[in-house]
Amino acid sequence: MPPDALEEISDQEILPEYQCLQLPSDFPRDTYDRLGLTALADTEYILREAQAHDAIKRIRNALGLKSFMVSAKYNSGGGQRMLTRSEAEIHNAQKQVEKWKEVYQRAWKAMGKLQGVGREDSSGKLQELTNDHLIMLAEWMDEHRYWREQGETAEARAAREGQGRRELPWIWKMEFPVHASQDHIDKAVDEWTDEGGSCILNTVHIV
Repeated sequence: MPPDALEEISDQEILPEYQCLQLPSDFPRDTYDRLGLTALADTEYILREAQAHDAIKRIRNALGLKSFMVSAKYNSGGGQRMLTRSEAEIHNAQKQVEKWKEVYQRAWKAMGKLQGVGREDSSGKLQELTNDHLIMLAEWMDEHRYWREQGETAEARAAREGQGRRELPWIWKMEFPVHASQDHIDKAVDEWTDEGGSCILNTVHIV
């Protein structure tokens, strides 16, 4: 850290044992030039962007694992011991989802503070993450299949009532080109649906 920034930290009335690791995103953006933090802020932005992409990948993996465990639970036909073990594994997978959601949200918040100093997300795909985005791909595919079977008229009627098919959450669209058409996405979804459970494993890179 530049000397001016370290001096600013030392002036804060916080006991050393309670001080957090100070990064450019911990300072007001309008102080970067004065404190000599601009170059470090550029670097932190790049690192935060990479951290955000890594967190999304890990979230998808954890959701894929959870989906696999849910399917195994209902298809195992095992006793109470097997059921309890499956529930524990599902719980652990969900804990991983929550863990990496927090990592992503911290990185996203820091990127927001650094905006204008670093650069925009180079992929153009990162967005604010909410619980509505954290759905299992298999769950969404089942919903997609259901509305396909119902037909366009029924789906249109449901859409007018605020129901119907949900859009594929953006965390799953990260694999598509930035300007992918809806036809391109629908074609990929059709392939996922036809391939069934094995496709889920391949999509989330679980081996």
